Amino acid sequence: MAIHLWSKREARTIKVGSVQFLDQTHSRESRRIQIKEWVLLAIRMGIVALVVGIMAGPHWRTQGTKERVSYLVEPALTGQDGLSALLDSLSAENTVRLLGDGFPLWEPGMEIPSMDPPSYWQLVQKMDSLPQDSLVVFARGHLRGIKGKRPSTHKKIHWVIMDPPGGQQLPLMAMGDPREPVLVSLVGNGQGMGYKKEILEGDFALNSQGDSLAISSGDAPRMVPYVPPTPIRVHIHSDTAGGSGQAYLRAALSALSTHLQREIQIQGFSEGEKAADSTADLNIWLRGDPPGKAQGRWLIYKADSLADRLIEPIGGERYHLTAALGTENTVEGHFAHQLLPLVLGDEALNKRVGELDFRQMDPRELQMSHMEPQNKRERATLMDLLPWALIALVLLLGVERLLSRIKGQ
Repeated sequence: MAIHLWSKREARTIKVGSVQFLDQTHSRESRRIQIKEWVLLAIRMGIVALVVGIMAGPHWRTQGTKERVSYLVEPALTGQDGLSALLDSLSAENTVRLLGDGFPLWEPGMEIPSMDPPSYWQLVQKMDSLPQDSLVVFARGHLRGIKGKRPSTHKKIHWVIMDPPGGQQLPLMAMGDPREPVLVSLVGNGQGMGYKKEILEGDFALNSQGDSLAISSGDAPRMVPYVPPTPIRVHIHSDTAGGSGQAYLRAALSALSTHLQREIQIQGFSEGEKAADSTADLNIWLRGDPPGKAQGRWLIYKADSLADRLIEPIGGERYHLTAALGTENTVEGHFAHQLLPLVLGDEALNKRVGELDFRQMDPRELQMSHMEPQNKRERATLMDLLPWALIALVLLLGVERLLSRIKGQ
């Protein structure tokens, strides 16, 4: 309204010889001009209303479609031969979508946007916008895709967890005698993770710096970090001599030492005691007060009930231990597995370990809290009106500019 009034031109005074008949005349042309101005005002007000509506995210409640079931597939699974044939047959009579943002329609031979595990529970929150009542989801069910709070939904979702075609293996590091090094690889499948050790014979070469090893892998050599057989020093700082969780820490470090066939020297410090030097490869802080800005690699205890892992990076060479260690979470949380990159001090190794986490959720653990719709409003399906609102906005802007040019406003 204000923009419309502000854009009106000032009236001009025109002197004429006689105004005798002007007050008695209200011409049809003047009425048409007045109506056009009101139309222009209404269009401009409509543009403002559309902009506000678009910012609010408009949706329309519909009763859905006659199609009762829709299929969703994780992008990384679309290349599997057996599943591709099944999707082809399903798409003939049902809707098949990709499990990703916007749930795009799947088509044979389409380019897959991403191979990383999607965030399953965040996508479940958006599934209520789909028109079908029941959904069948083909997914790998990786633990990496489980983040946040378990959602609830009005849809009936059936999860089909697809097992990987075979075990995965990734070389992590080489260690020991440079003439006969031991290659440590991370192996995993849908059920668990583990390590494999094998002695390299012949097909390897140590680089000039002595910190990497080239091993034959297909057509091109693969570089892995090489760790010389020197002891690893670990300092544990706790409030008391025993320290809460210190026994589990020592057990995990002992298991790593046996597995790596490398000595790990552990030294404990109670409250008030300080290390004679700061040359430890890893410092573990279990005290209530912060450790300050000391140099080196630090694992600092800070409870976080929302954390997905026992060890979370916080930047640089600092990590948080997100829960007090006990028998259950030390075993089920694979604490030694998460501690390995910190002991070795290789950020690239830490990244590779995370990339090869192929552990899968049990389908029963993926089931959401299902809430039956109580009324017609909840049974309705939300249809996104944003594309239509944008089209209407563009049309109104065009009409407004056209009338403004005709009116000279």
